[in-house]
Amino acid sequence: MCILASLLCPTCGIINDHGIRICDSIKQICCEQAKSSRNYNNSDLPTHCPDFVWPPIHPLPLYSQLCEECVLKYRRDEEVINPICPNLRGKRLNEEEEVEEWTETSDKYNNWVTRLSETPHRHITLRIPCCNLCKKPTFFIRENDEYKDVDNTTFGIEGIELEFNSTLWKWLCLTDGKQALATRLSTGFINKPCPTCVENESVRRGKVYQFLDTCNQREA
Repeated sequence: MCILASLLCPTCGIINDHGIRICDSIKQICCEQAKSSRNYNNSDLPTHCPDFVWPPIHPLPLYSQLCEECVLKYRRDEEVINPICPNLRGKRLNEEEEVEEWTETSDKYNNWVTRLSETPHRHITLRIPCCNLCKKPTFFIRENDEYKDVDNTTFGIEGIELEFNSTLWKWLCLTDGKQALATRLSTGFINKPCPTCVENESVRRGKVYQFLDTCNQREA
């Protein structure tokens, strides 16, 4: 399931209000794009996670993980993929003091500067369904083992769509997906009838048809 929570850096103590950790199904799509198409856009991204919980459970879960600047300083083994990384060629002295040619891939962290500069531009929008008839969203209550409150149940709005902008989607593809990515957040609404109102409307229309079948046009 996709989880949106606050992030706390144990090194610098900075708290980022929003961090997104994607579910396995979206992570799989990220891996396929990172290995094949290298076209990091969200045109093929499924925008609906059936187990996503919103509003967030209180108190807000606070994930402890290094922020991206501290990762660059203290943990350069953090995986950042660069699938279009070029090869470097040159000459050097080996252990026998002989000149030899060598070929290596360029540093896989050479896109860290870009990643840090694009951090403020990563953005996710939550599209919340709101019925245009009853003016209410549809809620759910179910058990959940990963993201739960004291009653071992979760409460949230049904059918929320996750809309990733291209910058956030690119870094979801380029990173290993083991940790959450800091992101900006905004919310919007999807105005469409809820299932309850659709069913009630169908019942009312059925009663009208039954009434018209049992009376003449003047009575109707």
